[in-house]
Amino acid sequence: MRFARLIALVAAAMLVLAGCSPPGGDTSATTAGQVASNRAVSLGFEDIVVEQQDWAAIAGRLDAAGVTEVHLAVGRADWTAFPWSAQSDAESSLVRDTGRDFIAEAIAAIGTAGDGTKRRIVLTVDAFVPGWIAQDNEVAGIDTHGEHSEDFASAAALRNEPVGERLAALVAEVSTRYQPDAVTLTELMFDDHTFGVDDHDLYVDMTGERDWPRLPDGEIDAESPRIAQWRSQVVADTMARIAPGARDAGVRIEVDVRANFDDPAAGRPESGHDYELLLDQVDGLIVWAYFSLADRGPDALEPFVRSLAEAGLPLDRMTISIGLWASGDDFGAVDGTISPETMIAAIAGAEAGGAASVSVTPYSRFTEAHWSQLAAHWG
Repeated sequence: MRFARLIALVAAAMLVLAGCSPPGGDTSATTAGQVASNRAVSLGFEDIVVEQQDWAAIAGRLDAAGVTEVHLAVGRADWTAFPWSAQSDAESSLVRDTGRDFIAEAIAAIGTAGDGTKRRIVLTVDAFVPGWIAQDNEVAGIDTHGEHSEDFASAAALRNEPVGERLAALVAEVSTRYQPDAVTLTELMFDDHTFGVDDHDLYVDMTGERDWPRLPDGEIDAESPRIAQWRSQVVADTMARIAPGARDAGVRIEVDVRANFDDPAAGRPESGHDYELLLDQVDGLIVWAYFSLADRGPDALEPFVRSLAEAGLPLDRMTISIGLWASGDDFGAVDGTISPETMIAAIAGAEAGGAASVSVTPYSRFTEAHWSQLAAHWG
């Protein structure tokens, strides 16, 4: 992959002008004034697993906005939005009570545009396991102070068993059952909870070192690049284990990754997101370009995307995800949501940088003004 990156640099300068295909979609890259050929909106659990949803209204909004792809949250290893006989204890209470398959309902309702065009379907599997940890914290990650995470599994539980095994089974199940265009893993990353005994043993086994990197005072050097490199290898290995379940069903496998606005091509190895390592194992990356949460403005998107291309990273295997979350009230943000105008500025910036695949998330934060602006830009 390192050698491949050098080769890719030769073509990087031409990437925005030459055709590059978004993940599984059209082959035309964007230039100034053009919109992405692959245009996505993401729906979460809160939009899908509800007793009554106005799918006709959602379909109308997607049609008006020219949305070509929808991302649907299907569940976690400990919680699913569909009946799963092999793991019935993981079914959501609403699924268990009603027997409904909320994913099948969503695909039937919005998988085809009003003009008969099939939308791309990307199913999102969440790697968090809060329900599992609440019942058995042996699978939880542990920080340097010995505290258990409420959401993150340990590196060992993810890479090996039991969490990694369950995630692989879940990906295989939804790939076979729904035949989506792609399945992506989200929240497959690390914060500070990778220092339990099981993770120490895994670190020693994978690196050949005898112990964690240490500071002069003997404390674990949690910010050591060696730990970041190890975490990235754990995530890459986890995806290598999961990928066959999708590919055997003819489905692309992708993974959500954090963004680095200071050094875009470097990724976020401390979170487990070394882009090059991951691209050796997966078909595509969904890059969380959540600029407001990084205390940036929408003008950060064009140079961010352009930097990825200039570094030789394949934009045709990347979706740039614009998050509607706001960290403050800058740029007209209201109630923790960026303004419609800011959203469009960010989308246009990503497109100007060369992104051929752009998504906006989450559906639940859209207002009618956001939909109106998106329809004017993409529709």
